[in-house]
Amino acid sequence: KVEYVVTRHPLFLILGCIPTAIATAFSVGILILADGNPIGIGVSVALSIFALIFLWKTWLDFSYDVIYLTSSRLIFNNQHLLGRSTNQMNYNSITNVKPSYPSIMSYIFRYGSLTIDTAADNPGQVSISMVRRHEEAANMIMQKSFESQKK
Repeated sequence: KVEYVVTRHPLFLILGCIPTAIATAFSVGILILADGNPIGIGVSVALSIFALIFLWKTWLDFSYDVIYLTSSRLIFNNQHLLGRSTNQMNYNSITNVKPSYPSIMSYIFRYGSLTIDTAADNPGQVSISMVRRHEEAANMIMQKSFESQKK
């Protein structure tokens, strides 16, 4: 049973769309200035494809890079362009949970990073950046970890 889902802040999606918007603007500008030149059209198409791929990657990171807190374990899901990775860990293997504000902007917009240390050597650490309500998530994870160690 999923009790809580740790997701990225919406600002992650907005900031991720900036390179896409820039590439699209350059693509349209080159297309207008190319005036039928095949090289200009080719560069414009390449920039458009880059913009679409970058937009897709940003959407995948925003929507599908999540941490699920269940009653028995923590599930970290990371979606890539060509595949995904899922990492599961029991609460009793968690040694430390560190929420942090990487900048003043993150404090103002109320997002941060969440790093989870485990007893394992490899990878030993799971982290996700630009998380909304990261302190609340860290408290919930540590509470679950303490409860599992009491059992």
